[in-house]
Amino acid sequence: MKQISLFLLLAFTLFLQAENQVNDEKKESAKPMFEERIEVVGRVQLQKTTQSVTVVKVEESQDLQLFSLKESFTVVPGILHLNTGHPGQLGYLYIRGSSPNQTILAINGVPLFDSASSLGIDLGYLGLDGFDRIEVLRGPLSNYLGSSAMGGVVNLASSRKSGLGVSLKVENNSSIYGGIRFGGQIGALKSNLFFESRSLSYGFENDRFKGISLNLENSFKFSDHEAGINFFTNLASSGIPFNGGRPSLNRNYQRKLFLISFPAEIKLSQWSQLKVNLSWQRHLYQLEDSDSIWSPYYHTAASRMRFRADYTYQKSDFALNWSADYATDTARTGEEPGHYSFEKTSSNYASSINLVYQTGNLIFNSGIRFDKYQQQDIVFSPQAGFKWNISSKMIFQTSFSESFRAPQLLELYNPFWGNRDLLPEKAQSFEATTLYFLGRFQLGLTYFYSHYRNLIGYSFALKRYDNISKATIAGIELNLQTELFRNFRLLTAFNYLYSRDFQYDRELLRRPKFNLNVVCSYQIQKIVLNAHYVYVGKRLDYNEVLWSVDRSPAYNYLNLGITYKFSSSLQLMLKISNLFDEQFEEVMGYPAPKRRLSLGFRYQN
Repeated sequence: MKQISLFLLLAFTLFLQAENQVNDEKKESAKPMFEERIEVVGRVQLQKTTQSVTVVKVEESQDLQLFSLKESFTVVPGILHLNTGHPGQLGYLYIRGSSPNQTILAINGVPLFDSASSLGIDLGYLGLDGFDRIEVLRGPLSNYLGSSAMGGVVNLASSRKSGLGVSLKVENNSSIYGGIRFGGQIGALKSNLFFESRSLSYGFENDRFKGISLNLENSFKFSDHEAGINFFTNLASSGIPFNGGRPSLNRNYQRKLFLISFPAEIKLSQWSQLKVNLSWQRHLYQLEDSDSIWSPYYHTAASRMRFRADYTYQKSDFALNWSADYATDTARTGEEPGHYSFEKTSSNYASSINLVYQTGNLIFNSGIRFDKYQQQDIVFSPQAGFKWNISSKMIFQTSFSESFRAPQLLELYNPFWGNRDLLPEKAQSFEATTLYFLGRFQLGLTYFYSHYRNLIGYSFALKRYDNISKATIAGIELNLQTELFRNFRLLTAFNYLYSRDFQYDRELLRRPKFNLNVVCSYQIQKIVLNAHYVYVGKRLDYNEVLWSVDRSPAYNYLNLGITYKFSSSLQLMLKISNLFDEQFEEVMGYPAPKRRLSLGFRYQN
């Protein structure tokens, strides 16, 4: 019944929108100017990109009561984030059906990379108070960032806003979140600091999660040049209430992430600039379980030292970006801290060139990058596309890319299941998008297709990692934004996904054919009402009890929120998550949180 009501609401919305189209055409088009330069695509203006890029403004996301990175993903088509339980547990980010380790998560343009893990990076629980925007590129970007940019890239851009911001939220089950942000400037020095702390519990035994994050950005501006020092850290620990589909009372983990970077921008001329960035990051993970003999092997440590230089030349109708990359990775893992079963260091270097050219209503984009890893052949990653501004109300764009993922050090050198003969995973991808703007109505429709080969997985026959499979993924993304009438907003993101694992001749695990997100917001003077509906369809998953693949049922839930704006600076917020107390599992064997009530406030000046 809830699904039927939802689709009736959408149909009614579109009907009323069609009735208002004639009047809307007389108004100024709602098509955004896209003038902002996007870090994730080499600081090219958004209006000149030929790939699918969505920019989520954090302030707008919070106005919709979407406070975490996971929640903000729901307004972006093509993305699905699944948790093994509550948001502090292990999460899997799927962009267009690609595996989590085929996606890059970056902070201020610096990709996070853990060479001691084959699962990718997940910070879905991270609060957003210290960030200005989330840049999401759906589709490959190996031509610019190299390895792992097969499914997409997510970049968190820090807030540079001056002033003070404070937020506090409490939930049932003794959960609490607090964040503070401060930004200021003294002469040429501009500094922004953000700190958050959270303690979460969702009613299960041994599920307490604790985490803190610190984001510090300092920049020095002199003449037309800028240099800075950025520091980010995230420390998390949690009990793991379920394992193998059964309660686990003695299982817990600790995770630590440190990132420091030294960016600099030098303006060479009116049209050109040089940007360099030296960064260092470290990842630590420790699993403890007195009931398991395997937990000592999940003590891992990884670090990366990376230098990148970007030269950019931009004029009104032409842009060129040349980059050079050098990185050194170290991975260690073993039975306990100080006694690692292997330690390995490897380095790689790369260079890329990307061009954008505009003539009339046509924009052409092309690029290529080569990557050289130790004991691996050179990998080339080309990309080409074009955008056609058909009219002020319609845009068509298409792109073709080749991408890859280099084997992790863990996959190559682990003494138990590593394989030094692994080949890089590779993919060929195509997408075509139509964007339509008419008054308050904005619609995007995308078709995408990717063919993957040399996929790395554990071979039970060889008892080690191997290039065991190839796969095909195709789908359709539909996103709609409309302001039906004054102060009422509707955002929808619908995805259809087809996937085929050729090794087992079945769908890829945890890839539902359908998923839908709908967010509504209506403001009445100082009161803002929000509703957020999530539907995720049936999907194959691994049953850890039966040691077999099984079909996981569809699930849906509804969140409601109300915000009272005392002023432009102070807001009081009330939210009910999972209103109907649905019982479901995002990942099979790991129950999702039940109904939750939260109360909080947000202040910023």
